[in-house]
Amino acid sequence: MLLICQSGTRARKAAEVLQTVPVSSLSLLDGGIVAWEKAGKPCQRGVQKWSMERQARGVAGTLVLLGALGGLFAWKPLVWIAALVGGGLTYSAISNTCGMALLLSKLPYNQGAVCDVRQTLKNIADAA
Repeated sequence: MLLICQSGTRARKAAEVLQTVPVSSLSLLDGGIVAWEKAGKPCQRGVQKWSMERQARGVAGTLVLLGALGGLFAWKPLVWIAALVGGGLTYSAISNTCGMALLLSKLPYNQGAVCDVRQTLKNIADAA
């Protein structure tokens, strides 16, 4: 079994969990896909999604820009959009949470396949 992630960190954590299951052979791609590509190895990627952090920054930046420009050129109260998003970003930094990311995670675009870890571990153990 080969475990791969972007940098190798999550694969290493998964390997620690899998140590509890009798797996015949377990390998990690050291340094993850990033190291693999840096070494010039071939890699075929599917459709790439923006990370949740990038999505949140994009939405926040767009709202601030629209609020500021709308407040300057269209209707003064629109500047409150920029102020509210700025306050949300400040709270996000202080609390180390992100309400916008929580909302964005509910979008269909961000819904991935679910995995029942216990059942998967049982399946691995049964196959060994």
